Amino acid sequence: MAKRTRRIGKAQSKLTPKAVKTIREEWSEYILEEDKTKLRVRPVIADVKRMEGQWGTDGQPLYQVVFGAFLQVEAPARLKRPIGK
Repeated sequence: MAKRTRRIGKAQSKLTPKAVKTIREEWSEYILEEDKTKLRVRPVIADVKRMEGQWGTDGQPLYQVVFGAFLQVEAPARLKRPIGK
């Protein structure tokens, strides 16, 4: 994995790729108040890079994270289109 650089403000930081091991993936659930559709969302990390020499105001190291999300929709029957039509 090759290092890259990224400019944050006036500082330039090397990006070091990091291997990621999944510990737990959980779903967040939401209800659309208007029609009562239930949404379930689960983020999934695709790539992580450590920003060498950079720290947040709390002293934690900074990372560049690329992620996507899985989405499940459970709509009430009145909103669904009949299958096969």
